[in-house]
Amino acid sequence: CSPDEIAAAVTAQSAAIFFLPDWPRGTLSLDDVVAVGRDLGVPVVVDGAGRLDQPENLRRYVASGADLVIFSGGKFIRGPQASGFVCGRRPLISSIAWQHLDMDVTPTVWTAPRELLAVEEMPFIPRQGIGRGYKAGKEEIVGLVTALRLFVERDHAAERAQWERQLQGIVARLSGETGLTAEFLVGGDFHTGIPYVRLRLDEQALGIDAYTFTRRLSAGDPPIHPSDRELAQGALLLNPFCFRPGDGEIIVDRVRKILREVRT
Repeated sequence: CSPDEIAAAVTAQSAAIFFLPDWPRGTLSLDDVVAVGRDLGVPVVVDGAGRLDQPENLRRYVASGADLVIFSGGKFIRGPQASGFVCGRRPLISSIAWQHLDMDVTPTVWTAPRELLAVEEMPFIPRQGIGRGYKAGKEEIVGLVTALRLFVERDHAAERAQWERQLQGIVARLSGETGLTAEFLVGGDFHTGIPYVRLRLDEQALGIDAYTFTRRLSAGDPPIHPSDRELAQGALLLNPFCFRPGDGEIIVDRVRKILREVRT
Protein backbone atom coordinates (compact mmCIF):
# COMPACT_ATOMS: atom_id res chain seq x y z
CA CYS A 1 0.00 0.00 0.00
CA SER A 2 0.98 3.63 -0.14
CA PRO A 3 1.40 6.27 2.59
CA ASP A 4 -1.83 7.89 1.38
CA GLU A 5 -3.72 4.64 1.91
CA ILE A 6 -2.41 4.35 5.45
CA ALA A 7 -3.40 7.95 6.14
CA ALA A 8 -6.88 7.30 4.76
CA ALA A 9 -7.32 4.29 7.06
CA VAL A 10 -6.55 6.26 10.23
CA THR A 11 -9.63 7.44 12.13
CA ALA A 12 -10.34 9.04 15.49
CA GLN A 13 -10.45 5.51 16.92
CA SER A 14 -6.92 4.64 15.77
CA ALA A 15 -4.52 4.08 18.66
CA ALA A 16 -1.38 3.52 16.61
CA ILE A 17 0.08 2.49 13.27
CA PHE A 18 1.68 -0.95 13.56
CA PHE A 19 4.58 -1.51 11.18
CA LEU A 20 6.61 -4.61 10.28
CA PRO A 21 9.92 -3.33 8.87
CA ASP A 22 12.09 -4.84 6.15
CA TRP A 23 9.41 -7.24 4.95
CA PRO A 24 10.67 -8.79 1.67
CA ARG A 25 7.51 -7.94 -0.25
CA GLY A 26 6.89 -4.61 1.43
CA THR A 27 6.99 -1.31 -0.44
CA LEU A 28 6.77 1.13 2.47
CA SER A 29 9.79 2.37 4.36
CA LEU A 30 9.75 3.21 8.06
CA ASP A 31 10.42 6.83 7.12
CA ASP A 32 7.20 6.86 5.06
CA VAL A 33 5.14 5.46 7.91
CA VAL A 34 6.69 7.73 10.54
CA ALA A 35 5.89 10.74 8.35
CA VAL A 36 2.22 9.69 8.22
CA GLY A 37 2.13 9.17 11.98
CA ARG A 38 3.65 12.57 12.64
CA ASP A 39 1.18 14.31 10.33
CA LEU A 40 -1.81 12.65 11.98
CA GLY A 41 -0.53 12.62 15.57
CA VAL A 42 -0.68 8.81 15.77
CA PRO A 43 2.18 6.81 17.30
CA VAL A 44 4.08 4.35 15.11
CA VAL A 45 4.79 0.99 16.73
CA VAL A 46 7.45 -1.15 15.07
CA ASP A 47 7.46 -4.93 15.35
CA GLY A 48 11.20 -5.55 15.60
CA ALA A 49 10.86 -9.00 17.18
CA GLY A 50 12.69 -10.85 14.44
CA ARG A 51 14.79 -8.03 13.06
CA LEU A 52 17.96 -8.25 15.12
CA ASP A 53 19.63 -10.39 12.49
CA GLN A 54 21.03 -6.92 11.77
CA PRO A 55 22.31 -5.84 15.22
CA GLU A 56 22.23 -2.14 14.30
CA ASN A 57 18.41 -2.34 14.28
CA LEU A 58 18.52 -2.35 18.08
CA ARG A 59 18.92 1.45 17.85
CA ARG A 60 18.08 2.24 14.24
CA TYR A 61 14.27 2.14 14.47
CA VAL A 62 14.08 4.54 17.40
CA ALA A 63 16.61 6.79 15.70
CA SER A 64 14.38 6.77 12.60
CA GLY A 65 11.49 8.19 14.59
CA ALA A 66 9.46 5.17 15.69
CA ASP A 67 7.50 5.91 18.87
CA LEU A 68 7.73 2.36 20.21
CA VAL A 69 9.77 -0.64 19.09
CA ILE A 70 9.04 -4.17 20.28
CA PHE A 71 11.86 -6.73 20.42
CA SER A 72 11.78 -10.41 21.28
CA GLY A 73 14.03 -11.49 24.13
CA GLY A 74 14.55 -14.80 22.41
CA LYS A 75 15.39 -15.15 18.73
CA PHE A 76 18.61 -13.28 17.92
CA ILE A 77 19.27 -12.00 21.44
CA ARG A 78 19.29 -15.63 22.64
CA GLY A 79 17.47 -14.76 25.86
CA PRO A 80 14.44 -16.48 27.40
CA GLN A 81 11.81 -17.25 24.76
CA ALA A 82 9.01 -15.97 26.99
CA SER A 83 10.51 -12.49 27.25
CA GLY A 84 10.74 -9.25 25.32
CA PHE A 85 11.20 -5.54 25.76
CA VAL A 86 9.96 -2.24 24.39
CA CYS A 87 12.01 0.83 23.47
CA GLY A 88 10.82 4.31 22.59
CA ARG A 89 9.28 7.47 23.96
CA ARG A 90 9.25 7.77 27.72
CA PRO A 91 5.53 8.73 28.08
CA LEU A 92 4.46 5.65 26.12
CA ILE A 93 6.83 3.39 28.07
CA SER A 94 5.34 4.90 31.22
CA SER A 95 1.84 4.01 29.99
CA ILE A 96 2.93 0.40 29.65
CA ALA A 97 4.45 0.39 33.13
CA TRP A 98 1.25 1.74 34.70
CA GLN A 99 -0.62 -1.21 33.24
CA HIS A 100 1.57 -3.74 35.06
CA LEU A 101 0.78 -2.75 38.63
CA ASP A 102 -0.38 -5.28 41.18
CA MET A 103 -3.48 -4.86 43.32
CA ASP A 104 -1.65 -5.51 46.59
CA VAL A 105 -0.37 -1.99 47.18
CA THR A 106 -0.61 0.11 50.33
CA PRO A 107 -0.60 3.73 49.12
CA THR A 108 1.11 5.19 52.19
CA VAL A 109 4.23 3.01 51.79
CA TRP A 110 4.21 2.38 48.06
CA THR A 111 7.29 3.40 46.10
CA ALA A 112 7.94 3.46 42.38
CA PRO A 113 10.73 4.53 40.00
CA ARG A 114 10.02 8.25 39.52
CA GLU A 115 11.90 8.35 36.20
CA LEU A 116 9.28 5.97 34.79
CA LEU A 117 6.09 6.59 36.75
CA ALA A 118 4.97 10.15 37.48
CA VAL A 119 3.39 9.12 40.76
CA GLU A 120 2.72 12.66 41.97
CA GLU A 121 0.54 13.34 38.92
CA MET A 122 -1.83 10.47 39.74
CA PRO A 123 -4.60 11.12 42.29
CA PHE A 124 -4.75 7.37 43.07
CA ILE A 125 -2.80 4.17 42.44
CA PRO A 126 -4.25 2.31 39.44
CA ARG A 127 -4.82 -1.31 40.33
CA GLN A 128 -5.01 -4.47 38.26
CA GLY A 129 -3.60 -3.08 35.04
CA ILE A 130 -4.45 -5.05 31.91
CA GLY A 131 -0.83 -6.16 31.68
CA ARG A 132 -0.75 -7.79 35.12
CA GLY A 133 -1.86 -11.14 33.73
CA TYR A 134 1.05 -11.11 31.26
CA LYS A 135 3.85 -9.98 33.52
CA ALA A 136 7.32 -11.43 33.03
CA GLY A 137 8.81 -13.50 35.82
CA LYS A 138 11.90 -12.32 37.66
CA GLU A 139 13.89 -15.17 36.13
CA GLU A 140 12.96 -14.05 32.60
CA ILE A 141 13.82 -10.44 33.41
CA VAL A 142 17.27 -11.33 34.72
CA GLY A 143 17.86 -13.71 31.82
CA LEU A 144 16.79 -11.11 29.29
CA VAL A 145 18.94 -8.34 30.75
CA THR A 146 21.95 -10.67 30.78
CA ALA A 147 21.31 -11.83 27.19
CA LEU A 148 20.87 -8.25 25.99
CA ARG A 149 24.16 -7.21 27.62
CA LEU A 150 25.93 -10.13 25.93
CA PHE A 151 24.27 -9.28 22.60
CA VAL A 152 25.59 -5.72 22.73
CA GLU A 153 29.09 -6.92 23.68
CA ARG A 154 29.24 -9.68 21.04
CA ASP A 155 31.58 -9.34 18.06
CA HIS A 156 28.87 -9.65 15.41
CA ALA A 157 31.29 -9.26 12.51
CA ALA A 158 33.45 -12.13 13.74
CA GLU A 159 30.36 -14.25 14.31
CA ARG A 160 29.13 -13.63 10.78
CA ALA A 161 32.56 -14.48 9.38
CA GLN A 162 32.48 -17.78 11.23
CA TRP A 163 29.01 -18.55 9.83
CA GLU A 164 30.25 -17.85 6.34
CA ARG A 165 33.20 -20.21 6.79
CA GLN A 166 30.92 -22.97 8.04
CA LEU A 167 28.46 -22.51 5.19
CA GLN A 168 31.15 -22.27 2.54
CA GLY A 169 32.53 -25.56 3.88
CA ILE A 170 29.13 -27.20 3.43
CA VAL A 171 28.88 -25.92 -0.14
CA ALA A 172 32.39 -27.16 -0.96
CA ARG A 173 31.79 -30.65 0.42
CA LEU A 174 28.44 -31.06 -1.31
CA SER A 175 29.55 -29.72 -4.68
CA GLY A 176 29.43 -32.40 -7.36
CA GLU A 177 26.71 -34.45 -5.63
CA THR A 178 24.35 -35.82 -8.28
CA GLY A 179 20.83 -34.44 -7.99
CA LEU A 180 21.72 -31.61 -5.64
CA THR A 181 23.07 -28.08 -6.04
CA ALA A 182 24.51 -26.27 -3.02
CA GLU A 183 24.60 -22.47 -3.14
CA PHE A 184 25.96 -19.94 -0.66
CA LEU A 185 23.67 -16.93 -0.09
CA VAL A 186 24.99 -13.69 1.39
CA GLY A 187 21.66 -13.10 3.16
CA GLY A 188 18.15 -14.46 3.20
CA ASP A 189 15.10 -12.68 1.83
CA PHE A 190 13.69 -12.17 5.32
CA HIS A 191 16.71 -12.24 7.64
CA THR A 192 19.05 -10.26 5.43
CA GLY A 193 21.76 -10.05 8.08
CA ILE A 194 22.43 -13.80 8.16
CA PRO A 195 24.03 -15.87 5.36
CA TYR A 196 22.38 -19.10 4.23
CA VAL A 197 23.04 -22.19 2.15
CA ARG A 198 20.41 -23.24 -0.35
CA LEU A 199 20.27 -26.95 -1.18
CA ARG A 200 18.27 -27.29 -4.38
CA LEU A 201 17.12 -30.81 -5.24
CA ASP A 202 16.52 -32.30 -8.67
CA GLU A 203 13.33 -33.85 -7.39
CA GLN A 204 12.50 -35.69 -10.60
CA ALA A 205 15.94 -37.27 -10.97
CA LEU A 206 16.16 -38.24 -7.30
CA GLY A 207 12.57 -39.41 -6.97
CA ILE A 208 12.13 -37.48 -3.72
CA ASP A 209 10.70 -34.04 -3.10
CA ALA A 210 12.02 -31.39 -0.74
CA TYR A 211 9.25 -32.02 1.80
CA THR A 212 10.17 -35.70 2.14
CA PHE A 213 13.89 -34.88 2.23
CA THR A 214 13.29 -32.43 5.07
CA ARG A 215 11.20 -34.94 7.02
CA ARG A 216 14.02 -37.48 6.76
CA LEU A 217 16.53 -34.92 8.05
CA SER A 218 14.33 -33.96 10.99
CA ALA A 219 13.58 -37.60 11.86
CA GLY A 220 17.26 -38.53 12.15
CA ASP A 221 19.62 -38.47 15.11
CA PRO A 222 20.41 -35.69 15.74
CA PRO A 223 17.39 -34.00 14.15
CA ILE A 224 18.26 -31.45 11.47
CA HIS A 225 15.64 -28.80 10.76
CA PRO A 226 16.31 -26.69 7.66
CA SER A 227 14.17 -23.66 6.91
CA ASP A 228 11.04 -24.58 4.97
CA ARG A 229 10.56 -21.24 3.22
CA GLU A 230 11.51 -22.62 -0.21
CA LEU A 231 10.33 -26.22 -0.02
CA ALA A 232 7.65 -25.52 -2.63
CA GLN A 233 10.47 -24.58 -5.01
CA GLY A 234 12.37 -27.80 -4.24
CA ALA A 235 14.98 -26.18 -2.00
CA LEU A 236 16.11 -26.41 1.62
CA LEU A 237 17.69 -23.45 3.43
CA LEU A 238 20.34 -23.87 6.11
CA ASN A 239 20.50 -21.09 8.70
CA PRO A 240 23.78 -21.10 10.67
CA PHE A 241 22.59 -19.05 13.64
CA CYS A 242 22.56 -21.99 16.06
CA PHE A 243 25.49 -23.88 14.54
CA ARG A 244 28.05 -25.37 16.88
CA PRO A 245 31.54 -26.53 15.85
CA GLY A 246 31.21 -29.68 13.79
CA ASP A 247 27.56 -29.19 12.85
CA GLY A 248 28.46 -28.55 9.21
CA GLU A 249 30.09 -31.96 8.94
CA ILE A 250 27.05 -33.64 10.52
CA ILE A 251 24.73 -31.96 8.01
CA VAL A 252 26.90 -32.94 5.05
CA ASP A 253 27.11 -36.57 6.20
CA ARG A 254 23.34 -36.83 6.64
CA VAL A 255 22.57 -35.20 3.31
CA ARG A 256 24.97 -37.54 1.55
CA LYS A 257 23.45 -40.55 3.32
CA ILE A 258 19.94 -39.67 2.15
CA LEU A 259 21.19 -39.03 -1.38
CA ARG A 260 22.87 -42.48 -1.45
CA GLU A 261 19.69 -44.15 -0.23
CA VAL A 262 17.42 -42.52 -2.82
CA ARG A 263 19.87 -43.12 -5.68
CA THR A 264 20.12 -46.88 -5.05
